Amino acid sequence: MNLPKLYEVCTPERHWQSILVNAECLAREILPAATRKAGQPIGSVFVIVDLKGFGLSQFWQMKTLARKSFQISQDYFPETMGQLAIVNAPSIFPVIWGMIKPWISKETADKVDILGSDYKDVLLKLIDADCLPSSLGGTCECPEYGGCHKSCPGPWMDGRVGWESARQKTSSNTLLRMPIDNSHHHTSSTEKLSRATHGPKSSTVVTENTMTGGVLYLEEAK
Repeated sequence: MNLPKLYEVCTPERHWQSILVNAECLAREILPAATRKAGQPIGSVFVIVDLKGFGLSQFWQMKTLARKSFQISQDYFPETMGQLAIVNAPSIFPVIWGMIKPWISKETADKVDILGSDYKDVLLKLIDADCLPSSLGGTCECPEYGGCHKSCPGPWMDGRVGWESARQKTSSNTLLRMPIDNSHHHTSSTEKLSRATHGPKSSTVVTENTMTGGVLYLEEAK
């Protein structure tokens, strides 16, 4: 994420508000809607963060934002993150991770898996290919929505008046994708939700994540 570029069209205060609203929407709307559709408990998410092209300069730009976001997640929504996979981690990432780890609890750190560029087979063991964006090694492309990074269909969107027209008007970098942006929620279609939650692998519903363009997957409660 290029924060200086983002803040040309969005104030830091509004960006932070969008992160808070998305965190609340996950627990209040997305997980309950996924649970109702799947017919079984969906209580946590599998987050994928793609760090391709990420380096120290980007980290310094968003260090404070990352720290505050981790704190909100672990303090107020501690059970919603089941696992976090970091893919395309750059060679400098051990240094960055060394700065991040003191901010987070041991329980949160234990949920983080750091992967390099050889991550696709690992992800495909956990996520059905048709629920994983092609950019991450899956087969999902969401052409009807202009790409996975712009899509957001799912049971949590049922009854949202005006969503379709708003989606069509927004570009890939604007702040209107989920109920609110910067969770850039890419989700598979309702049909994929049903297949994923009843398939052989951990139930997954694809969504893109906030700060670094990661991806979220809803998981069955174990």
